[in-house]
Amino acid sequence: MKSYKNWSGEHRLKMYAKFKYQKTKNQLPQWLRIEGECEMCGETHKTMPHAEEYGPTFDDYLKNIHVLCVRCHSMLHLRFKYNQHWIDYLDYLKELQSGKVDRKKPLSHMGVLFDKCKYWKKTKIPYKPKLRGKWWEKLQI
Repeated sequence: MKSYKNWSGEHRLKMYAKFKYQKTKNQLPQWLRIEGECEMCGETHKTMPHAEEYGPTFDDYLKNIHVLCVRCHSMLHLRFKYNQHWIDYLDYLKELQSGKVDRKKPLSHMGVLFDKCKYWKKTKIPYKPKLRGKWWEKLQI
């Protein structure tokens, strides 16, 4: 597993292994939601848990798990290289929530968007995350 943000691959793997173990033994806390509707766009097809932070404790890790669809999960990871696409995606999410646009067709796996992004222009533009709002609107890029 690769490093992500300020968390080493080794630490991420340790937290994820403990998560998987507790999941198979049905020992995860009752309050933890790991499936269902995507927190960002509302999609229900092929959602999965995503951790944005990995600690320092396992409890902290669990508190930072979010249910995401394939598209939103991919966009979160791609935001670092493709800033403008991330900003455009945030705008799409706002329009989706207000009913101005229809939800995009679900993706079958993350590789679909990762293959498509090979043709995107890498951008590094000034971006100031929101101080208030949804957790994904506050993320650094």
